[in-house]
Amino acid sequence: MSQSAGWCTNWDAYDLPRLWQMVSGEDDDQGWAQVQAWFRLRSAVNACRERLQACRQALQDQWPPDKSPASAAFIAYIDQLTISMAQTAASAERTAHGLAGIMSALATAKAEMEPLYENWREVSNDLTPRWWDGAEDELNAKARAIMR
Repeated sequence: MSQSAGWCTNWDAYDLPRLWQMVSGEDDDQGWAQVQAWFRLRSAVNACRERLQACRQALQDQWPPDKSPASAAFIAYIDQLTISMAQTAASAERTAHGLAGIMSALATAKAEMEPLYENWREVSNDLTPRWWDGAEDELNAKARAIMR
């Protein structure tokens, strides 16, 4: 079976034990903690941005930009900063969702592959040769499909 279009990993180059080795240590608490850290970063940046916007409004009320070029320049700077903060928060959220998707995919692959690996260990040590029953080949194909 050939690899899917658009993907660069040739899973056909790996057998089930190698694929299991790739996913067996995944879906750990540390990875999920990183997902939460990205979401917390988004929340913190948004909170700071909202506070800065409130301060900007208070400053504008006390130091009108239409009466002072310095005030206008400073307000413009704050506006650019809040735009940058909004972009940073959005990037953090996209990163969190992307990482969560990766973690979920790895968890699913691990859960689906574990029973195949246990089966592999049984059939690779039985008395029937691989060339006779093809059991290992069938398990390899299933594991590769999971990784695709």
